[in-house]
Amino acid sequence: MREETGLDVLALRLVSRYITLEKEENYYFTKVTLAEPVLGGAEAERQSPEDSYTFVWVEAAQLESLNLLPGAARRICLEILQK
Repeated sequence: MREETGLDVLALRLVSRYITLEKEENYYFTKVTLAEPVLGGAEAERQSPEDSYTFVWVEAAQLESLNLLPGAARRICLEILQK
């Protein structure tokens, strides 16, 4: 997490794993240090006008209106929040 966001993880719990033919995606509940996230790692290197990464803190109700990718991420996040 620190590599991708610059944030230190204080607590971590795996809540969902989504596996496709291309890759495996893991979704976690985390507790992080209070700081502004900074993009790093492979995501920072791949970022382009066609493929951008942005940190946004949102309320659960706002997930429906976000262009959240990959496509399954919105559904998975909403399922997790409903538990």
